[in-house]
Amino acid sequence: LMLTENTIIGSMLIDMYAKCSCIAEAKQVFDTLPIKVLDSWNALIGGYADHDLGKEALDCFEQMQHKSVSPNVSTFVSIVKACGNLRAIGKGQEVHAKIEREGFIEEDNAFGNALIYMYGKCGHLEDAQKTFKDLDIKDVISWNAMISTYAKYGYETQCFKLFHEMHQNCLFADKFTFVSMLSACGNVDNLRHGRYMHVILSHVCHEEEVIIGTALLDMYSKCCSIEDAEKVFDLMNHRDITSWNAMISGYSNSCRTQ
Repeated sequence: LMLTENTIIGSMLIDMYAKCSCIAEAKQVFDTLPIKVLDSWNALIGGYADHDLGKEALDCFEQMQHKSVSPNVSTFVSIVKACGNLRAIGKGQEVHAKIEREGFIEEDNAFGNALIYMYGKCGHLEDAQKTFKDLDIKDVISWNAMISTYAKYGYETQCFKLFHEMHQNCLFADKFTFVSMLSACGNVDNLRHGRYMHVILSHVCHEEEVIIGTALLDMYSKCCSIEDAEKVFDLMNHRDITSWNAMISGYSNSCRTQ
């Protein structure tokens, strides 16, 4: 009983340290566990994947398989994320095939969402589109994954098409949806559409929030609308390094256009 309790507590400690960005401490706890159960492996692999340590996540996954510990939904979601961060498309496709063989995508669309992000990061737009289309159930994360993929490659028209389809399916955009939509407008220098998105999000999001404010700053900066960027910047209650960089970039773009 004591060993079981220690294993459970150990897994919880690994997860806690990983979520607090203390990856070294998480690994230390993991190494001290006399028996490493699936939750222990998942906590460490997930921590690596969440902190852009893709190689470590894949190495840990290989060790887990050598120990004959069978992966589950959480394991595969983390591995797919790691593959996306590493742009390891070959390994990602291998994991995708295994997921399909075992029927996990039908069980939990978290796989599908992770796969869309992975294919998007790896530049495989058609695979991302197919994965999105094949999902039986699409939640907000699914739509956000596909919209952000289109935004990354400058497909603004497709972003707006999905944005409207999303609402037709009775799903409401969240702050991550708006960040991607603003990114799409900025990437193609479409100030009119950017302002349109700003009006919509002002009714559902807090403009002074860092992630929203920074996305607006970035969009207005790319569209060379320095006055709009300054208004957003002044409204923000808190500014991180990305916010300051976006504002500086806006001034730089303004100078080049004069």
